Amino acid sequence: MKHQKGFTLPEIIIITGIILMLFGFITLNVINTQYQTSISTTVDTLIADIKSQQIKAMAGNKETGSSPESYGIHFESNKYTLFHGSTYSPGDSSNFTINLSFNIQFRSNSRSEIIFEKGSGEIYQFSNSTNQIILQDTTGNTKTISINLYGTVVGIN
Repeated sequence: MKHQKGFTLPEIIIITGIILMLFGFITLNVINTQYQTSISTTVDTLIADIKSQQIKAMAGNKETGSSPESYGIHFESNKYTLFHGSTYSPGDSSNFTINLSFNIQFRSNSRSEIIFEKGSGEIYQFSNSTNQIILQDTTGNTKTISINLYGTVVGIN
């Protein structure tokens, strides 16, 4: 009898199982990285919008040529709205709403707002008493943005 070359069925099953386990680990790591990137991108966008609203309150809106007035951000569970004036008006056509990704939401169920005072850019009203904005994704990752009374972001955890 000639010596036959090849793999036996148990060897093929073991190798296939090892490869499938490696692909499973890789997939889980990619998904977790995607969620972390998504929440980090949302935090970066939100901070840019906060700074933009504060600058508009201090110097006016250069796009429309308006003089300084109060500007603010209204938060809901899955979106936030940029507005001008000392109060949020849902029907105002100049409002700009940003929807969060499907897997991210603001942690607090209560509605809150940040309103920047015209001229100084200081926080005129922050209806969230802790001066924090907390974002959470579906995997439980959270990012906390802390803002002082001058409207400066002092920490991201």
